[in-house]
Amino acid sequence: MVSATCLAGIYMEHPIPGALVFHRGPKTPFDEPTLGATSSRLAALFPGEGEFHRGTESEAYGQLYSAGALENPSPLTGRLELYPTWMTNTGEFNSQNLYVMNLKIGETTSLEYDQYWNTNIYKPSAPSQGLNPYLWEGMVGFRFKDVYKDNDGLNITVLQRVLLPTYYAERDAGLIAGWESEFLLKKDLNKVLTFVVEEEPFLLGYRRSGYNGSPNPILTNLFVLELDFNITKRLTATFPIQLITNRYRPYSPGTPFNDAWQNFVQLWPSINYQLIDNLSVGIYWLSDSFVKPNFSGFTPANAFRNGALQFNTTVSF
Repeated sequence: MVSATCLAGIYMEHPIPGALVFHRGPKTPFDEPTLGATSSRLAALFPGEGEFHRGTESEAYGQLYSAGALENPSPLTGRLELYPTWMTNTGEFNSQNLYVMNLKIGETTSLEYDQYWNTNIYKPSAPSQGLNPYLWEGMVGFRFKDVYKDNDGLNITVLQRVLLPTYYAERDAGLIAGWESEFLLKKDLNKVLTFVVEEEPFLLGYRRSGYNGSPNPILTNLFVLELDFNITKRLTATFPIQLITNRYRPYSPGTPFNDAWQNFVQLWPSINYQLIDNLSVGIYWLSDSFVKPNFSGFTPANAFRNGALQFNTTVSF
């Protein structure tokens, strides 16, 4: 593992387990079938392409199905996300990847499995390293859509998931399992703007208080405020601000973040384009933290200098 003061996730080859957000990825759960395909729309950190997240296509689909014009869609859908990532501070180029399987078991309920994995593309310090693929985190649980929904464009989705020890660094550190509760609120302000709030606490269970000179986390919390801009029906820009807070266990006096809190404030803007029903592309920029871990000062220069540029391709099945 490397210093906990580094931006975890994409900036750390072996991040402190549970330390940051990128292991959960830009979320694009495919919940609804569309006309002619079983793709869906971005529904979490980056919801919707144009009008899609408001359900216009899925509502039309439902009307046609009710009238007997369409066959019953498969309850099992999948999604593959590829995120080739260039880390501007080191010149490293890798890919953060995700595969999701979603089984619809009710009108608004589904069983979901998310598996993240990473590959190397080019590492200046080890140019002959090869792809070196490895599993990152895996999560399984339930998605409850439209727990609350009104006619003014407000809806709430809840996820309850178990974090599995599929990532070798977390297994080595002693991870048994974790529990995630995610609460997602979306509000359509008008036809162009959507306001998103996300609260996502993670409880983490480790067999030991620390490993390899670093304390293990007991809690990770993600809080996001976001504005989505529906530029056209297929072109969407997103602007999220996210606060990530980690609480570490007592481990060894003098160890960084021993029995302490760690905080990150990041920007993760993106622009996405839906090429066809089941294929979209996008460009993301993920900053480093704008604050010191204990909120004792601001670090805007580092936030911009140590950012990462990501190129996304998402395919649904």
